[in-house]
Amino acid sequence: MKKILLVLNIPLMLLGCAAIKNNVTFPEPKDGERARIRVIIPKVFNDYRGSTGYPNSQCLPKNLSGGGHIASSYLFGFEKNLNGQKIGIPTTTFSEKKGFVAAEAYLSANRPVIFTFLMPAGASTMSTGTTSYTRYYQGCMAKVGFTPRVNADYELIFPSSGSCQFELSRLIVDKDTVLARPITTDDVRDCD
Repeated sequence: MKKILLVLNIPLMLLGCAAIKNNVTFPEPKDGERARIRVIIPKVFNDYRGSTGYPNSQCLPKNLSGGGHIASSYLFGFEKNLNGQKIGIPTTTFSEKKGFVAAEAYLSANRPVIFTFLMPAGASTMSTGTTSYTRYYQGCMAKVGFTPRVNADYELIFPSSGSCQFELSRLIVDKDTVLARPITTDDVRDCD
């Protein structure tokens, strides 16, 4: 009986090892020319939403290796990330909204970086009095790439828990007012 249990547990152990291998935080540069980014995602308790960054990348790796988690909202909370990290980026109206998870990180300036946002397919059941209904939604993965400038601050927002839309802006302080200026993003392709 012990041999059968061991054989049945091997696939679970391998799956756990694969999950641990990719469970790393975004690798921030410690020195050199840098920029800063704030990533904001919706906070959900019944599902996963997360953003991963891939530094020095011009294409997205097929096995999604080489990156690290920036911000995530996860049911079990075991994923490594930078949730709540603040490094001095000026606040914006959106960065102080309730119901979102935010993380700030350093980026290497003048080098391309890619961010992904994953929302898996799923369903949620709602009850209103005696009636309950199930809402099904499709999963999606947003991909955004750009090359940050030296000493610039950026804000990447995934504003909705029901879609993979994003807003990427450069933050500029003008007379104590923080202005968010949309920037041009790069086309993100999968690596060959």
